[in-house]
Amino acid sequence: MYRDIQQLANAIDTIIAYIDEERRFQFVNHAYEMFVDKPAVDILGKRVDEILDSESAEYVKPLHQRALNGEHVEYEQTITLANGRKRILNTRYVPMHDADSGKVSGFYAIIDDITSYISATDLMRTVHKIINQPGKKRKGKVISQLLELGNSYLQTEIGLVSEVDGNDYIVKYSDAIGQPIEPETHFPLGNTYCSVTLAEERVIAVTEAAKSAFFKGHPCYQTFELETYLGVPLTIDGELWGTLSFSSAAQRELPFDALEIELISLVASAIETILAEKRRLDELRQLAYFDPLTELSNRTSAIYQINERLKKQRQQGTPFYVAIADADHFKTINDRYGHQAGDRVLRKLAQVLKANIREHDLAARLGGEEFVLLIDSDNVAVAHKALERCRQQVHDNPVTLDDGTEIKYSISVGMTRTADKDEFLQIYQRADQALYRAKGAGRNCIVSAD
Repeated sequence: MYRDIQQLANAIDTIIAYIDEERRFQFVNHAYEMFVDKPAVDILGKRVDEILDSESAEYVKPLHQRALNGEHVEYEQTITLANGRKRILNTRYVPMHDADSGKVSGFYAIIDDITSYISATDLMRTVHKIINQPGKKRKGKVISQLLELGNSYLQTEIGLVSEVDGNDYIVKYSDAIGQPIEPETHFPLGNTYCSVTLAEERVIAVTEAAKSAFFKGHPCYQTFELETYLGVPLTIDGELWGTLSFSSAAQRELPFDALEIELISLVASAIETILAEKRRLDELRQLAYFDPLTELSNRTSAIYQINERLKKQRQQGTPFYVAIADADHFKTINDRYGHQAGDRVLRKLAQVLKANIREHDLAARLGGEEFVLLIDSDNVAVAHKALERCRQQVHDNPVTLDDGTEIKYSISVGMTRTADKDEFLQIYQRADQALYRAKGAGRNCIVSAD
């Protein structure tokens, strides 16, 4: 009879164990062995607190006592094994009575591992929120949350969303257990498993990379020894953009099933939606705040940034310098060489201005051939030196057209120091008046309004 029960218990997927009055294991089926990753010989006779971690052992102790008192017990809880593995379990305790005395001699633990179901539900709920919530709430943190949920669902250690630019693999978002992988970390594409995912243009899933036809001897395996990998191509506006991937050094217990692959593909679709929306917002922001010809900040953005700096000045008492730079004889350049040549002059001028100020300073195009510079210093010598460097570099670097024609040009600059109660218009008017005087002084020079 016992052998028949043993065979029956081993034939089903439900996890079963018999625990006696001393809370020691007297019977486990194959599913329980797989659950704790130990053979029966290493489980039988052991106490429950030798199989579970201390916190989980304390949690189930009063539940065991209820079962030993003859009560049928059922509960759902995340349980951690002694090896640190966490699972969400639906558990029932069925008391067994001694045939002679009628006393409870122990109980059967009948366990369903519902981790995948719960994780899948959480994942689908989060994806649903992403698809239906207002766009303004879709931020990078949502992608990070999806990566965290994906790692939990698949029992992997590393979740990445990465962009591919030529042979450059660039991590954009990550969730990694242990050693973090920072955004903007770059790897050669060929050294990543994702190179295979992109080449195949489909989902790639392996649980033993060392024996995989795709990854045996792969540079990524040789460097990181990642055994488990699931990668999904990400497409934006019909073009391959990068990948979503989950991986870990340990071999996964079971191969990825169709449900897991389908759910992670759904996650990939949600991430594609977020990334596509971000791209559109970035394009709109570019149009709204940047000059398309020179790629510098435009008038709207320049006024905003100067006003923000004025707020700081009012709070901290830190004035700064603003200058207006204008290309000399620009109408003549347009008339003589054409508007395309004039555009090339403006682009070159913008490059020179940006290259010769500090990163926290500002160069912007106000319109036409007029530019504004914010030099974030209240030291006149520092400001004048930066502007003189710009003026000299413009003078020394003519624009060369396709036919070899050189266009030599120069700039005139009017500068002013901000005052306590200044508004942008007052600053602009002072700098513009100084610019007018620079033009009158023969051009190709700097004049201060102060």
